[in-house]
Amino acid sequence: MKRTTITLSEALSDEIALRARLKRKSVSEVIRDILERAIELDQGATRDLPFIGIGESSEPFDAADLDKYLEEHWAADIEKSMGR
Repeated sequence: MKRTTITLSEALSDEIALRARLKRKSVSEVIRDILERAIELDQGATRDLPFIGIGESSEPFDAADLDKYLEEHWAADIEKSMGR
């Protein structure tokens, strides 16, 4: 590996140090990971989207069905909140 020196803002330095502590890694390792990911993305690699599938359901559902779904499942709550 090659050693280099960079200048960071206080906020960026603090954020990297926090990430290092949370991941139990060295600051150098966190910076290397970030730079490697940035270079991969710049070269056309696909980005991981960890939130994909977070709202998966066994029932097919799309935005067009939203009003019907809310009417069927939240009707009592809506009525209650409107004082009816």
